Amino acid sequence: MPSRSPSPSRAPAPGADGDEGGDDRRAGGWMTRMVGLLDRKPASLRTRRVLVAAAMVVFLAVSIPSLGVLREGQALRPAVLPLLILVTTPLTVLANAAEYRVMGAVNGHRIAWRDATQLTVLAAVANLLPLPGGVVVRTQALRRQGSSTGRALQANLAAGLAWIACGALAVGALLLTRPTQRLLAVGLLLLAVGLGAAVAVLLHRAAPGRAAAHLGQLLAIEAGIVAVSATRVWLAFTLLGFAAQPAQAVAISGSVIVAAAIGIFPAGLGLREALAGAIAVAVDLPANRAVAATAADRVAAQVGLALVAGALALFLRAPAVDEDALDDPALHPVDLP
Repeated sequence: MPSRSPSPSRAPAPGADGDEGGDDRRAGGWMTRMVGLLDRKPASLRTRRVLVAAAMVVFLAVSIPSLGVLREGQALRPAVLPLLILVTTPLTVLANAAEYRVMGAVNGHRIAWRDATQLTVLAAVANLLPLPGGVVVRTQALRRQGSSTGRALQANLAAGLAWIACGALAVGALLLTRPTQRLLAVGLLLLAVGLGAAVAVLLHRAAPGRAAAHLGQLLAIEAGIVAVSATRVWLAFTLLGFAAQPAQAVAISGSVIVAAAIGIFPAGLGLREALAGAIAVAVDLPANRAVAATAADRVAAQVGLALVAGALALFLRAPAVDEDALDDPALHPVDLP
């Protein structure tokens, strides 16, 4: 069972960091207030279906006007498209859901896969805004579980740093094989070690007795996210009829991490493509092909997210709970990159 959260009718209890709930009004503006509507008790099954159905509409609205990018390739291979939409996108959603479950565990909460998956979709919608909307959604969700704002943000920071560390480690290790990029590779490897140490410190502060286990789980999940992201980039190149080595795809997938870290562009729109072009030059790929492949990956991901959201809306079921469990939020609402 998920851990109990304070009743929405009462002010949240102060956390270990002295938070008394006032940070909510400063942490995300109207997005925070919108997500805060989910605090109402009880949240109906219809409300949850409307939310995920709205997410589906948003993703379709974003992706349909951009489908023209799929004509950029010289020899389009449509057989690759189902892999991007129906395999790698759901895998990314599940990986992000697993990440949120670990974030909850760091704060002492048990979060169901269903709830974590719903959160991932809603956080992906929030990331379309010109602000780190996914962080806002996750922070609000952890607060509804009973965490203080400080502890919730700490869990978000640990997950984000672990993601960057795994990305830096993967790209740095691959660039070591290129004599002209060895200095950059060493810098990335040192960055990965430093960030890994920072994550360990954050997790030790949050849950000293379980820090090692949480660190291992988080690094494994983030490594999986990096691997899936690189696979998506490689498939996008293949979709457009371009050739890219796996190592080059891993390097270009780093643009997702950098764009997410900056966090001021809606879902890294434009910034991610520009970064992909710059990275492509460094790994001996034409910049225009990297930009087109990155855009194609984005479009396929949005279509895949629309399908995932639609499936959630269709197959959502009311959980079986007793009267004492009604204080738990019905929805415990994350990148995609």
